[in-house]
Order: sequence, then C-alpha cells, then structure tokens
Amino acid sequence: MANISGYINLGQVVDSLINEQDISRKQRERLLQVSIEGFSELITYHMNFFKEAWLPVSATLGAVDFPSDYVDFISIGINDGGQFRSYTKDDNIIIPEGVISGQDDLDTDKGENTYNSRNDIASYTSRGGINTHYYKIDQKNTRIIINGTSTLTTALLHYVSSGVNSSSSTEVPLYAVRALKDYINWRTAKGADRDRKFIGYQLSARDLRDHEGSFTKDQYLDMIYKTYTRGVKR
Repeated sequence: MANISGYINLGQVVDSLINEQDISRKQRERLLQVSIEGFSELITYHMNFFKEAWLPVSATLGAVDFPSDYVDFISIGINDGGQFRSYTKDDNIIIPEGVISGQDDLDTDKGENTYNSRNDIASYTSRGGINTHYYKIDQKNTRIIINGTSTLTTALLHYVSSGVNSSSSTEVPLYAVRALKDYINWRTAKGADRDRKFIGYQLSARDLRDHEGSFTKDQYLDMIYKTYTRGVKR
C-alpha cells in the first residue's frame, strides 16, 4: 500500500475544523458538503491536480466518454514504447449524431463513416508531422471523438480531475488543508464577517498557488543548464 501520510480525508478536515471552533457536530454533514465544493474549487483554479486513465473507445463512433470526475481536458493519445504520444486536435471533424435506428452507429448518408486522415501531409504546423489519429472534444455529449478507430480499442486520457470521489473519503494533501478550511469558514460566515473570511480564503489560495508553482534548486539548475551551449575551442 502506498504511503499517504501527507494526506487526510475530507471527513478529518471537517472534524478538525469542528474541534478548532467548537462547532456543533449537528453541522457536520453540511460542512462536509461545503468542503466537497471547496476542494473542487481549489483543484480547478489553484492546484495542479490531473489524472490519467485508459478508457475504452467506441468501435462504431470512435468515442471516448468523459470520466465521472472530469473537469478539463489536457491531452489524449497512446503508449508508444513507454512514451506518451498525443493525438492532434482537429476541429473540422464532424461530430456524429450517434443514434441510427435506436442504436449507436455512423450515418453513411451523411458521410460520417469517412474521414480524410491527411496521412500524406507532413508539416511543421502539424503536431508530430504525420499523424494516424485526430480528435475533437464533444462537450455537449461529454465525450471525445477520435478518427480512424478501426483497430483502436483504448486511449490514454490526461485530464484535470475534480479530485472528489465518495464524499468524506476524498484525500486532501496537507498543504491544501488551510485553504480548504478558510473556504469553509468563508462559505458558512454571515454578515460583515463574510467579507473578512473571503479575504482570508483568497490569501490562503494564493499561498497554495505559490506552493504548487514552486520548484527545487535542482529543478532550477536543470532549467538553467538546458540553456548552455558548447562554444568553439580557440
């Protein structure tokens, strides 16, 4: 089992807040719901919280459904010899209607079963030069459409996750606990105190972003060394 001593769950965050501020435990369920909303906001706007998942590709539509915790898209592709190779976005792909005679299928009358893959075109403007698959995000139907899926059964999706699974069991990194507690305090505050609590939350969220964006000395030196070039000996 992985060592997750640097994490606590949402239930523990709420219990800690209740003990700190001597809040009635009758408020626990309400605070837990607020904590779920708060953690989702922190992940969406202030944290680098992404996941990767192997997802099935529909054999007929070439569709990959969004995971239940999907928030935003990063990339989609395949495993190529241990290296991630992403597909290229093509907004000209026509989104298939998807239901023909009550079943998922491509409408051949509208040409949904054909696609010009442009495999004969190699250009610096085309990511990867010659590509075998292209994709388009179908936000309305919460899925991604991929062309050329005759032999493609799975695709590797990188995406921003809401981070929330089953309420109180959701794990929260310790460095995000302060910001989450300040979010709960703001959302549950009333009157003039609400503005003061909002400022506190904004400061904690800023500190969280600074932590997420920080890097080590080795990472900094590696970034500097990458700019070095070998000169001509004289």
